[in-house]
Amino acid sequence: MPSDSHAESGEHAILAGHGHENGMMVEDIVPERSQNFLIWFIGALGWKYTLLLPASALLSFLLTAALVIAGKGKTTGAALGFIVAIPFLIGILGMIDGCIASFMVIAHSSASPKPSEWAAGMSTALVTPLTGMTLMVPSYLLATVGLTIRALKGDPKP
Repeated sequence: MPSDSHAESGEHAILAGHGHENGMMVEDIVPERSQNFLIWFIGALGWKYTLLLPASALLSFLLTAALVIAGKGKTTGAALGFIVAIPFLIGILGMIDGCIASFMVIAHSSASPKPSEWAAGMSTALVTPLTGMTLMVPSYLLATVGLTIRALKGDPKP
């Protein structure tokens, strides 16, 4: 049985090995490593979505700003509705991609897969829509404030 020094120091341990003491496998005690949140986040998104989501958010913000400043006509609001949602749509694509990756692990496994084997796909499936929604907020606020100001100013009369 491992000593309580690991529990007292706040470290978690994974028990592995072939020997046993008091009915537990304790031959090798492998300390669990703590992971930086940013490293986990990038790993959960994958490099494709780590690059694609911020790029889509920047594109969405720039197009929103252009439409708020120079957009004319009755379709400006509808166009903004599509443009603002670009990061969220990329997040939905990441969700589908992550679900497919998880189901592929399950489908290609001859036995019941370990949760750690399919958890990478599930983390992508959960983190990408959340990130897409979060990155959509600046464009949404710009569109809302910009269209409100334009509506309060009214249309200039020729």
